[in-house]
Amino acid sequence: MDQPAFTGSKNYIFLDSEVVRNQLTEMRVVKQPIEIDILSFVNDVSSEALITVMQSAKDLGSCEEFQAEALFKFECFKRGCRRVGYGCIACSGQRNAILHYGHPAFPNDHICKVDEMRLLDMGGEYHG
Repeated sequence: MDQPAFTGSKNYIFLDSEVVRNQLTEMRVVKQPIEIDILSFVNDVSSEALITVMQSAKDLGSCEEFQAEALFKFECFKRGCRRVGYGCIACSGQRNAILHYGHPAFPNDHICKVDEMRLLDMGGEYHG
């Protein structure tokens, strides 16, 4: 396995051990009951928030993409998940092919129409 290379990496000792690597991998895979409960909770919160976003779009008839992201974050926050686990994807129409296109120079401000397909990939986070 290649050693990490970055500025100052010579100041670190890297352990190249298959045993340690396998143990760390196993620790990430096997979940304790409390971890499963937390993941289930976050999954429920995220699902409920996404349903609210989809229902809102249906009720309004159209909305801007950033509004879907903002509503999702709000719904997660009020249910106890104050952050999201990763950058939200909230695009529609032709922009579905671009995914993470939103940035200050080109924000996700497309107005979603009723007949457009929407791609919503968002997930809440609960205490890391």
